[in-house]
Amino acid sequence: RQRQMCIRDRGTSNNGPAIIANNGSGSLIVKKLQGVGPGSRMPPEPASKLSDSKIETIKIWIDQGAKNN
Repeated sequence: RQRQMCIRDRGTSNNGPAIIANNGSGSLIVKKLQGVGPGSRMPPEPASKLSDSKIETIKIWIDQGAKNN
């Protein structure tokens, strides 16, 4: 449980938490993976952007509570 809280509630500079449990669309990590969040997209170029299906899988995991199980 403590590890989950560290991952979910950790902020990234002034941009807020990277993951907001139960809110994939509002989570910074999803925005950055989609290339719409503040700052550079993740992963940064020249690496290829994750596929939409992989980003959707991450978003669903967050929407389901971002549990580490």
